[in-house]
Amino acid sequence: GNSGGELASRYTTKGLLGQWKRFSSGRTPGADETVHFFRNTLEDVNRTVYGINADQGTLSAPMGTTVAAVALLQDHIVVANSGDSRVYRFRDGRIECLTNDHSLVQKWVREGVISEADAKIHPMSHVIYKSIGQQRHLDPDIRIFERRHGDKFIVCSDGLMCHVSDPEIRDIMNRCGSAQDAVRELIAAALKRGGHDNVTVACYYQA
Repeated sequence: GNSGGELASRYTTKGLLGQWKRFSSGRTPGADETVHFFRNTLEDVNRTVYGINADQGTLSAPMGTTVAAVALLQDHIVVANSGDSRVYRFRDGRIECLTNDHSLVQKWVREGVISEADAKIHPMSHVIYKSIGQQRHLDPDIRIFERRHGDKFIVCSDGLMCHVSDPEIRDIMNRCGSAQDAVRELIAAALKRGGHDNVTVACYYQA
């Protein structure tokens, strides 16, 4: 996260996991209700973090964090994100990013203002326009995708993508037989190239 990111991340993780345990206890929720869960819970977490910033007078340089989350349901997954943390799906040897970065440079890439190559070296590449605690209200991206046997998923911070390209991530996923091996190799690749930002990676391999 940005300033105070560790604390904001803790609030976000605790809020999501705690509420999910209560929400899904003894059942597998449907996709539509999971969308509502993510929207309501992330808004609650954002309100808490934003309120701390307001109380401490730090709104000009707010405590905040990005978030990317995946709910694995029976036939679908629900993906929620705010900021530049990402969710990837690996299927049939191909990799696909399921999230859009909420950074200024990626917004400009989507609008055709700058190229992907320019975005990587742009002086404003670190500027995030949507994250937990940054604004009074949060409008995260939440999407539903089908789930298939053999799918693999990656949830990661920008510390991975800044140093390991999508084709390289694909190649690592291709040769790794377990989620643990994939996490180990992905983090090692980012650190080997001077990963100075937080490199967080989680993988899930569906049988």
